[in-house]
Amino acid sequence: MQVQKMAGKSKRPSKVAHGLLLVDKPKGHSSFDVIRDLRRITGVKKMGHTGTLDPMATGLLVICFGEGTKLVPYLTADNKSYEAEITFGLSTDSYDAEGKTVARDTWAALKSLTKDKIQEVMFDFLGTQTQKPPAFSAIKVNGERLYAKARRGEEVEVPTRTVTFHEIDMLSYNSGSETDDLLPKVRIKVKCSKGTYIRSLAFDLGQKLGLNTHLSALRRTQAGAFTLSTAHSLEQIDGDLLHDLLTPLAEALPQATHLSLSDEAVLAVKQGKMIPAPEGLTNAELGLCRATDSQGRLIALLTFEKNRLKVLRGFNP
Repeated sequence: MQVQKMAGKSKRPSKVAHGLLLVDKPKGHSSFDVIRDLRRITGVKKMGHTGTLDPMATGLLVICFGEGTKLVPYLTADNKSYEAEITFGLSTDSYDAEGKTVARDTWAALKSLTKDKIQEVMFDFLGTQTQKPPAFSAIKVNGERLYAKARRGEEVEVPTRTVTFHEIDMLSYNSGSETDDLLPKVRIKVKCSKGTYIRSLAFDLGQKLGLNTHLSALRRTQAGAFTLSTAHSLEQIDGDLLHDLLTPLAEALPQATHLSLSDEAVLAVKQGKMIPAPEGLTNAELGLCRATDSQGRLIALLTFEKNRLKVLRGFNP
């Protein structure tokens, strides 16, 4: 008797999509939670984000799909903007509301706090400076995340980093209430360089004022050219309509010089060859270039080298 081999259950093929999706991350989700949810909703497997948000934080998360993942290093380098709430009178081991309380201030100490004092100290943070991230952070030291060491109660040597605060503005100040035990809070708007920890800003602000502080709320409002106003909640994302929600790759780096290439130049670029630069333009004028084909699709990121354009990154639209 001939035995017929039964075919194994075939996996549903994953979908393919290329572009950027702007997501309004909900509180309680890690950045990877959002990726996992989107894979389930859309059926697309290849994706990545351009800047981690802590679970406590909400707001703009730029998700790159398919060929868009090649843009992650360029988009991660963009400045970020936030709205943050800092609470005075209490500090935690993680510098935010989710950590263990380390110290509290008396109301006598808090009564010395004024809106003008906060405003004056905030100005000290403007510009480029050295910042020490929280021990509870995703930074890797010797191959291990710092938060893993901190959770084990180990002494953590946190490496400092150079960051830049381009703007810090006060949105509101609430002096709190001793009777109701409502601690003072300040809401601020911040524009800063990549890799900046707003939790550390909250901690450092308290140190300069001689008070305990922690970050009690954080919302990212902008990342590079993208704003929260055009982002979608996870509930609004329909996998069948994904392509209607994606920002085309050609629009991902609007600050880069745009070059529309001829079919001949497109072929050369796809082969990794250098092509002539536009006449009369210098490296300073061109900078990073985004090259598109006749259909407006992103073909490559180019850089100027000896009067020619060299391929930094190629794309397959």
